[in-house]
Amino acid sequence: GRMWAMLVLLLHPAQGLVPARRGLHSRAPAPLWAGSKASATAVQAPVALEDVAVQWVACAESGAPLTAKNASAFLEQVFDVEVSRDGGLGLVLDELYAANDQSEKGLVLVEEVVKGSNAARTGMFARGDTLTSVTENTVTYNLEGKDWQTTVDVLGSLSSDSITLSVKRLVPRARVQVSVTAADGTDLGTFSCPAGSNLRREFLRRRLPASEIYDSQTMRFDSIGNAGSNCGGEGTCGTCIVAFTQGLDLVAPPSRVESKALQKQNRPARWRWSCRAILGVDNQAGDIMVQLKPQVQFEEEQNKITGT
Repeated sequence: GRMWAMLVLLLHPAQGLVPARRGLHSRAPAPLWAGSKASATAVQAPVALEDVAVQWVACAESGAPLTAKNASAFLEQVFDVEVSRDGGLGLVLDELYAANDQSEKGLVLVEEVVKGSNAARTGMFARGDTLTSVTENTVTYNLEGKDWQTTVDVLGSLSSDSITLSVKRLVPRARVQVSVTAADGTDLGTFSCPAGSNLRREFLRRRLPASEIYDSQTMRFDSIGNAGSNCGGEGTCGTCIVAFTQGLDLVAPPSRVESKALQKQNRPARWRWSCRAILGVDNQAGDIMVQLKPQVQFEEEQNKITGT
């Protein structure tokens, strides 16, 4: 009938396969992709769809944007793909969850990218991806957290030869190894944390004393003439300085506030505020070496007046 024809044309024209519809099988998540880095431009190794669903199904049930249940282990990559519809997309879709009402809530994942299809030729789609929206000309239709029927109906209503699909992919967070040295050179050890971690929060999580994080003699950047206190992680005082002696390229660039402050105080490029330092930028793995309170070694860095 009409539905069969639509599925063959849009989703799997080469082989005429109808997307499977099944429920979520609850089980412990397993690693999704080999390696510590994931790229939106490369098709990943096959994944267990149920393991992806375990991370996203709670959001699908509530109608919230899809974010990982275990955010410390996974993150979401979002990207757009322009793809031709001439001859069909070449995506096999699988429904892992559908609400038992008329809300259209669901969780639909890519089960297969058909070899030689329009989708495959983009080199962008992978098993386990979900479609979050589709844009035809200037009109965008939301698909995130929608059930199989709604997704197929929207795709079947399009008439343009080319469309843009917004795709969300669940990616394992890379791990960063951080070696910490005290201001006097004492080795304080090494810890591992997921990419995207805030350095100051990691210090606090490991019960590093405040006296090791903040320098009581360093003038606050946000309060002229005020030393001996800190902003409590608000990212304004500049007393939690660290020096990255290795792996600065794995740290996210400074924000406008931090960059402006560091430049005004003529501090080295490898000096950063730990409260604003995000590790493992772009989900990169690697080794980082950090020295705490490097300013205490330099007399001119003590008792600075704000902005000078």
